[in-house]
Amino acid sequence: MSSARGSADANRGGRRSAGYGTPAEFESQMGGRQGGHGPAPGSAWVKDRPTDVLGGSAAGIFSSVPPEYVEKDNTHQEQEADEVEAAARRLGDLVWQPAGVPPPDFAVINDEHGPSLRAELYFFVRDESAKSLQEMRFRGPRRKTPHEARRDGSELRRCAFMCQASQNPLVQLHARTKELAEVQWSPEELASADAAEGAERRLPEFTTATEAEKHREKEKNTASLREWIYAKPEQQQLNFRPSGPSWSLAGQATAVPRLSGVWYVHERQQEGGRPVPWLYFNATTGRYYRQSQGFGDSWVQAGTPNDP
Repeated sequence: MSSARGSADANRGGRRSAGYGTPAEFESQMGGRQGGHGPAPGSAWVKDRPTDVLGGSAAGIFSSVPPEYVEKDNTHQEQEADEVEAAARRLGDLVWQPAGVPPPDFAVINDEHGPSLRAELYFFVRDESAKSLQEMRFRGPRRKTPHEARRDGSELRRCAFMCQASQNPLVQLHARTKELAEVQWSPEELASADAAEGAERRLPEFTTATEAEKHREKEKNTASLREWIYAKPEQQQLNFRPSGPSWSLAGQATAVPRLSGVWYVHERQQEGGRPVPWLYFNATTGRYYRQSQGFGDSWVQAGTPNDP
């Protein structure tokens, strides 16, 4: 009787472990093969190494000490943007001095009143009384070629750099704009770097992406699976509020510039009635972003809107 009872108990134990209990490969004290170091004979369990399942990137992820690694969304792009702006703050021997104020920049735009091109200068001024960043725009004369318009823009930007310490920089920029209307550039002047394509749009520009797209890019670009597992999410703080009404907090499905922070979006309706982003506001840094003139899904820092 005792022999039969022991056999029945053993069968019940075998059914328990193989059916819904501890997997056979870990049954070190219940008759498992090699003290739990391999699947029991006839077991459906297969012993695989982490790298067999997850690939080579899984090597080391199960070590006891996690790496001192903090993954931050868009960190590389933010560093690159800082470098681009640092370069834009220099123009030959001239250096843009106001801290926290973007340097002047320009873009060549199509004139809405005819088949011509114009340089549009963007000049930023810090309004201390209103605690806001104002963006002033100056347009050069109408030109037939982009090289002529870029040469105008380079002259306006140089004027802005030179008069940054002046009491009335806006007056000097208006005067220079009128002077350019009388200028005809020579072929030699249009062959200079001031008329080349790289002369315009020197401030950093950003494309947009939804949170889902950012997560996919993050997983793809993380150096190893171990780094991805131990990555710490970036803490985003709401430090500022956008100016004016009709701002909406950007949802997960809303594409926002590829910069970290809490985002608000201001939309306008297209002709078909579909709302599209017109302005972005980063509530973490307090900066506004507008669409780069005529260049699709590209966004650049802007001044505080008067009434968006």
